[in-house]
Amino acid sequence: METERILLEKPISTKKALLFIPGVSGKALSDRYKVFAQEGVRTGYAVLRYEFWKDGKELGEQSLESIQKTIDELITYLHQQGYTEIGLIGKSLGGLVALTCKNQAVKVNVLWAPAVAVSPKETFESYKKVLLKSIKKVTDITLSEETLKKIRTPTFIIHGTGDQDIALEYSKKVKEHLKKSELFTLEGADHSFTGKEDILVSKTVEWLRLNF
Repeated sequence: METERILLEKPISTKKALLFIPGVSGKALSDRYKVFAQEGVRTGYAVLRYEFWKDGKELGEQSLESIQKTIDELITYLHQQGYTEIGLIGKSLGGLVALTCKNQAVKVNVLWAPAVAVSPKETFESYKKVLLKSIKKVTDITLSEETLKKIRTPTFIIHGTGDQDIALEYSKKVKEHLKKSELFTLEGADHSFTGKEDILVSKTVEWLRLNF
């Protein structure tokens, strides 16, 4: 974990923090996610954005296991800052990472167009130590129905009907097997929620208010 890659925005007083995990394109600190961070703070949550990777090349040199390790380090950092309850916000690949995080401090997950594929034959364990540049497609990394059924973290999924990268059907299948989950279908939204960012943020905050 590199402290110069951290951007922590916070309200005056709270014990709850949201940790954002980006998709393949990264850019967690860019203006693209600034509105979400500002709205989260306005609602009463601290929001931590971390530059996990600057670009696809840097991402390729990481593994799912190394990303999870960084998340654990960031959660420790948040604890040191006085935040005891953590929510994960995961976009695309970040959704897969959030959903499979086993840190006990995590109380809720919000997944934006998560790259989570469900298959009878799970490949997550065999892939988690592999450098991501060696994996052809993110959806080659699969979770089984049994694994999903064991996840107890309350989870909110937002997925667009116009997503051409990760089909809405993936999230429908994830929702089907997660015990504590909700799925909001955003009509016409593509994988990046282009032009629908305000709805994405408002629905995320609305759900967090009720569940975190």
